[in-house]
Amino acid sequence: MPELPNRDQNVARFAGVLKRATTDQKRRLVAAMGWPPDMARVPATLWLEIEREQTEAARGPLAAMFLVAAGAMMAFTRREAGYIVVEEIIVAESLSYGQHRAEQLAAGIVETTKQRLTAAADAVTEDNLAPSAFREKVNAAFGEERALTVAGTEATTAASNGEGTVQEHYEADTGGVMQAIWRHRNRLVFGSHPCPLCAQLIGTTQDEWPAIDPEAIAGPPRHPNCDCELTWRLLSADEAQSLTGRAPIGSPQLYADAYARIGSSGRNNPRPPRFTSQTLRGPVTENP
Repeated sequence: MPELPNRDQNVARFAGVLKRATTDQKRRLVAAMGWPPDMARVPATLWLEIEREQTEAARGPLAAMFLVAAGAMMAFTRREAGYIVVEEIIVAESLSYGQHRAEQLAAGIVETTKQRLTAAADAVTEDNLAPSAFREKVNAAFGEERALTVAGTEATTAASNGEGTVQEHYEADTGGVMQAIWRHRNRLVFGSHPCPLCAQLIGTTQDEWPAIDPEAIAGPPRHPNCDCELTWRLLSADEAQSLTGRAPIGSPQLYADAYARIGSSGRNNPRPPRFTSQTLRGPVTENP
């Protein structure tokens, strides 16, 4: 499978959406904190308003990226096996994903914003910051870099969810097995890429991830701003049977279940559940 189609454009577009949504939120939060800034002055209703606004802003772009990834995955399954998911099902699941992931993302953004503004306010007291220095810290907390990090992570998350949903439908409907292979994006990058967390996973298959890194069980993204992706192959019955289907001793049930599913023929796999904040693939989007 290729990377999420038009990934860079999707990331830039979503980052712009996030940045626009936070501009007025920053103004309202700083005004509520007063001077010297005090987070206790920010009413709970304002945080709820911001979380709702972030959800509304993110819902559409997240659903769109999921749908694009699922569509690319269906092009693969149609080419390799003549299989596609009914369009209405994928559209409904993309909308469900967009709503639930947006709620999850908005809650995380609000929590990180609280932490960063608290640190900025504390620095005023501890370091005797002037108003201009405080504004610099606040601007950094709402800056373009943060928006791009969130958008990049969410593009990877949407790709994993969109592709994974088609995988689950394929296995449930056909009894076949699809195997995911972790890889890093093919692009010119600066610095150390892939990172140490992901480097050990490059080229490994889905049944190997839990033993290498239990936190990688759901696939990319492994960390904020992760731009890894998946390639896929259809397994023959013999290849599927050769998988151990057994998790390492002492593995949590989540990992054991994943091993059992991957190692099975797929005939007994149920339809994937509706998306909820508990079933979505992907880690916390941001670091505090």
